[in-house]
Amino acid sequence: MDTLLRQVCTEHGVKLGDLTQPMRLTVTGRMVSAGLFDLLPILPWDVVEPRLRKVDTL
Repeated sequence: MDTLLRQVCTEHGVKLGDLTQPMRLTVTGRMVSAGLFDLLPILPWDVVEPRLRKVDTL
């Protein structure tokens, strides 16, 4: 995930933090939490995926 997100940031000229902070808020509902790369492997994908898809459609 780290490598993929870094690649996306490079391709779009965005800082990693500018992408991961909104993702953290989407995934956890909080601005402050454990690191996104620590959370994604332990959170159930069936919870995470719909949250990310919902933001993608806004």
